[in-house]
Amino acid sequence: MKKLWICVICFSFLIGCSFEIGGTTEKEQSTPEIEKDWSEINLYDWERQEIRLSEEAFLNYLAWVPSNFEISEIKMVDATTIEAKIQEPQDEAAEMLEATELEAENYDEMVAMLIEPHLRQAYKASTFYQDQQEPTFRFLNQKDEVVIAFEKDQEERQKVEEAIEEENRTDLGNYGLGDTVEFKNEIITFTGASTIARRLEDEIYSPIHVVRVGVSYENLATYRSFAAASRFEIKDHRGKELDLYDLDNQMSQLVNNESEIHEPIYFVASGYAPYKLTFRTDTEKATWLIYNDEVGIAGN
Repeated sequence: MKKLWICVICFSFLIGCSFEIGGTTEKEQSTPEIEKDWSEINLYDWERQEIRLSEEAFLNYLAWVPSNFEISEIKMVDATTIEAKIQEPQDEAAEMLEATELEAENYDEMVAMLIEPHLRQAYKASTFYQDQQEPTFRFLNQKDEVVIAFEKDQEERQKVEEAIEEENRTDLGNYGLGDTVEFKNEIITFTGASTIARRLEDEIYSPIHVVRVGVSYENLATYRSFAAASRFEIKDHRGKELDLYDLDNQMSQLVNNESEIHEPIYFVASGYAPYKLTFRTDTEKATWLIYNDEVGIAGN
């Protein structure tokens, strides 16, 4: 899967360029919609410029797609379903496929992942889009077999994937100050915590309570890992996510394999304890609980 995502990033430079050539000018926006230069509209223009298409204009857009992207055929099956057939890799794409030893089915899926957001945004800019009903995009290979289908937009799909990952993650439990948790490739200890008086010089507002948490981080992996405050999800007792407080020595660095560091995490405390600091890996998670009386805050 990791190889697939690396290839997606590389391949996007090959087939996505025409979507990223600037934006439309005022003169181009006045052009009749059916005669638009689609290559001048990038992924973000659809929403930002409030582009609106008639059904005829959208069909014109679909007719333009095969001559500009790795699609040999595309058609509307019905008002909410579109099928696209992915063509055999050509030129630079074929070279990349050979160089990365990517399987043909993974190549087709990669093309679909890159093109689908553009097709969806164009569809949602058209009058085919009614009552917020998301369209379905089916991508076929040259044998007319369905490679992958997308019924939801990218953001919704990501939420579903994250929910599945969270469900499959092993919960190692809740811990407190002084406790050590051993993950598969990392060992983390919360060595202590207290409130601090120091504040940023250029801050817009000055929080009442800033908590400093001392953290020991040991990398057990055979490669460098990233130890950072941003890898912790921090919430209060109400479930409200709390902000990190970005002092200059906040934990954020690459740690060599079989090495250990001791760095602080700073966050803005709300007064509603316990504060829950959750660390996640791909397969595991653990939560440390910090209470007001442990850091010198009067309140709940």
